[in-house]
Amino acid sequence: MGFSRFRNFWSDVYDFTPSPDNWSFLPKASFANLLQIPRACHACWRHVSQAGAVSQDVTGTELLMPISDDVKKHLASDLAEAVPQTHGQRPLMEKDKGCLFMLFQDTASKTALEFAHTAANQGVLLLRTNEGKIDQQAADQLQASCGWDPELIASLQAKAHISLEFRGAGCDVVEALANASEGVVRTSTLPQVAQHFRFAGLAY
Repeated sequence: MGFSRFRNFWSDVYDFTPSPDNWSFLPKASFANLLQIPRACHACWRHVSQAGAVSQDVTGTELLMPISDDVKKHLASDLAEAVPQTHGQRPLMEKDKGCLFMLFQDTASKTALEFAHTAANQGVLLLRTNEGKIDQQAADQLQASCGWDPELIASLQAKAHISLEFRGAGCDVVEALANASEGVVRTSTLPQVAQHFRFAGLAY
């Protein structure tokens, strides 16, 4: 299938030396301050150069420097189009109890991105994204416990689909918009449905 902006598993950390409090997630607010940009990021390079975010050491080698607020603004716009920002496995708050799972055709990448942005505007968390085929175990469980149509399940095994998992009180608003959108294959408010798609397409 190649690379997909939706195959995002950043928060699924495998700890080789597990112990209590061995690691933790950084606060969301710290992301922008920690962000540094490499010379190879050609799409954003003009913004970095204009803002003077790169300097040179005595050998003439370009160094990474803290990025200005102006550059961060450009990056936020560019990266939103590139890879949707997900909440991952960070703890959820009481207000984030609402649940919505959305399944899109693999050709509906733009539509999926638009829903990710719409949800953010509604204060809804984009928990996870993925793009892949489901395995036989997931197919059996979707049919047995969720009552999904066998024909749909067969297509999910044969072809990769895009999945978005949301949490928050505004999920019902996002779901209502999905009913009139092309490229949306299925929606569900059952948390167990999303579990079958979180790691779809991954080989262990």
